[in-house]
Amino acid sequence: MKGNSSFIIQETNVKGLDTLTVDCGQDLELPYIHLFNPGEVSSKATGSSKVAGSLNVERSNQLSGNHSSGQHHSGHQIDWVIRGQVTFLVDQKTVQLSAGEMLWSHMGERPRLIAGDSAASILRISMPLFYALELRLCKGFELELLLGTIFRLSVSDQSDIQKLQRQMADLMGDDPALREIAAEEFRLYLRRLSQYGETPPEISRARSTSGRACHHVYRMLSYINENYRDDLTIDKIANHLGLHRNFTMSLFKRVMGMSLLECITGLRIRYAEKLLINTNEDVTSIAFDSGFSSLTRFYEVFGKHFGESPQRYRNRMWMQSR
Repeated sequence: MKGNSSFIIQETNVKGLDTLTVDCGQDLELPYIHLFNPGEVSSKATGSSKVAGSLNVERSNQLSGNHSSGQHHSGHQIDWVIRGQVTFLVDQKTVQLSAGEMLWSHMGERPRLIAGDSAASILRISMPLFYALELRLCKGFELELLLGTIFRLSVSDQSDIQKLQRQMADLMGDDPALREIAAEEFRLYLRRLSQYGETPPEISRARSTSGRACHHVYRMLSYINENYRDDLTIDKIANHLGLHRNFTMSLFKRVMGMSLLECITGLRIRYAEKLLINTNEDVTSIAFDSGFSSLTRFYEVFGKHFGESPQRYRNRMWMQSR
């Protein structure tokens, strides 16, 4: 087991395959990354041991055509072709991708892998909402994803692909400093990918919800992300948008698949987790700095997400990072 302030990495071997899986935790999750061989597409989804709130790596040789493990209704998904050629089904249309191309989706039906040559490898990245908001992606890009757009992007520079492969190797390495650097580089690279310029290369604009509703929800998300550490209430969110309280709650739930309270609490617990791992602040200070109204509430929520107390979680993460 290898770890740092953001990642816990576990490596096992599967003979004959150069594949990598990075999976996330149980309730509060970081991105999972799955690098796999499309020639091994199976109806059986890849299994992985999960560590709450952390990034977990193991090797595997199987992935279902529409890998359901770790998918989130309100999370981002990136399917990035590293080598070879593959075919996805998007809105009942086939889309062929070559090395360096990717599909980035958020809401609605996910692209489904249906074919790939034996030499192909794909990097699949899932970002739950709480993590994606930390990346500070291009606002126009985020909004289009929320509206249902699926982007087809291309990394034509071979050096970028090589950098990505190097980052994956560093994340699985023994050097804590290199693992931390690789993690930060990877986050920044995802942010750079969202800066698509004036003409976004979209391939689908399926609308499961009205554009007006999505615009309202995007404003809610932006406001929550800026204020969740304060005394944020549903009434304040509704007043900020000029909407009725009940309508605000039901609209967010319908579009995002989670309640406003779940979103606020998830961001707070994610922030608290980072402070526990990366600082020496005492638990009480962390609880209030993260936006919780009481220490009792913080312990209750943290225990629900991680299955242990904040101090025990901190000690375990510190031990794993040595």
